[in-house]
Amino acid sequence: PPSPAAPVYVCGQKVEGLQVFYPNLITQMICVSYNNTMHINFCVDPDVVVGHKTLPTLYIDELRALALHYGVDPDDTSAATPTTNQPAAAAASTNQPGSRGSALAMV
Repeated sequence: PPSPAAPVYVCGQKVEGLQVFYPNLITQMICVSYNNTMHINFCVDPDVVVGHKTLPTLYIDELRALALHYGVDPDDTSAATPTTNQPAAAAASTNQPGSRGSALAMV
């Protein structure tokens, strides 16, 4: 399932964002969504992947081209309306500071 579309709190502090790294023997790209924002990381061996520093720019260029191809404004930063399996009020109430209804596991 996707990550929370609304802020969550850990020990009473709002989680501002997420970053995921998975050291692996192969080149790895990981995407995670949180609070209507997508976070993307590349894990590469710089001794093996020539020009690895160009990956983020090339990736964004391709996403922009894909958006244009499908008639989506790549500069539109407004978040899509999140969907959930529970009523909006119930979903929002689980993300308040001090609530025991939300959890964030960091390994």
